[in-house]
Amino acid sequence: MLPHAVIEAKEAMEGAEELSEGAGNSELLIDFAESFNTTPKSPSLYLPRVPYVEEALITYSEDNLLGEGTFGKVYRGSFHGTPAAVKRIVCGQQGMEDSDIHHEINVSLRLSHPNIVRLMAVARTESCFLLAAEYIHGATLQQVLHTDSCLVKLEGDDAGFISLDLSMAVEYIHAQRIIHQDIKPANVMVHHPSKKAVLTDWGMANIRDTVMLRQGSKFTAQAIGPAGGTYLYMAPECILMFEEASFQTDMWSLGATYLEILTGSAPWTVKKQRELAALMATKTPPHALSHLSDKHSFLGGLVSYDPDSRPSASDVVKFLKSGLDLTSRYGYKW
Repeated sequence: MLPHAVIEAKEAMEGAEELSEGAGNSELLIDFAESFNTTPKSPSLYLPRVPYVEEALITYSEDNLLGEGTFGKVYRGSFHGTPAAVKRIVCGQQGMEDSDIHHEINVSLRLSHPNIVRLMAVARTESCFLLAAEYIHGATLQQVLHTDSCLVKLEGDDAGFISLDLSMAVEYIHAQRIIHQDIKPANVMVHHPSKKAVLTDWGMANIRDTVMLRQGSKFTAQAIGPAGGTYLYMAPECILMFEEASFQTDMWSLGATYLEILTGSAPWTVKKQRELAALMATKTPPHALSHLSDKHSFLGGLVSYDPDSRPSASDVVKFLKSGLDLTSRYGYKW
């Protein structure tokens, strides 16, 4: 194992070099040295200290697999005796660079919100990375909605509060100038028994197409994946015109997720992406939209074919708060 001080210094320098080479103009250059000595002004990107620990402090069992994706597997495990979801990523895989892993780590460390899963620690060996994240006891929203034997059962206003949790998480990441390119039920954990929803990306254990950093109107050098996502939840401008991900495409994905939460049906009934593209080419509304109640018709605007007409995450938070008894869940209104 490499000494942690050496790892941190090496990766810090690599991160600074990547940003300087890829930025292309002074707006995106980051004074790396000052990033550790001054408080950055939002929404500037900074490089937080990576919490590297000894490999022995992060444990997991291969018998407790939580999720599996193209580049890694996630297991139930622990960090310093605390329950953790441990992602194991083997180094040197085709189609993946160490910089991709560093990107996910740096994005995760920027985020601190009750509805976003938290990264606790990272260990690195010569062959793999181990990322220990907060463990959410419960089930994915996908399982909650479509698995009869699921531990978590929705009742009363649970669907509304889960929707609010997600809107608050998205409002927060957008304020941080971060775009989450793969909002969908499988990337949401619902805690048992509180039914609090947490936005995460380890459900599919894929680090190349889940998040992207944005500054102003430019994508940074660490932006990875052209327009990642799962096609049933992707915006038409990404599928039809291969446009880059944006805050508006995130809002479409959030809207498609809401359709599934509030109607119990997938947003589209198609099985193949080309079938979906054909429907989108004629501006066909998502199939589940016809089942959305009038009470939630405002949310239907999220799946508008006009990106500029989609409500913002802040608009959605305000709308959902207006229809829920906040005191029963949070103890007060705000």
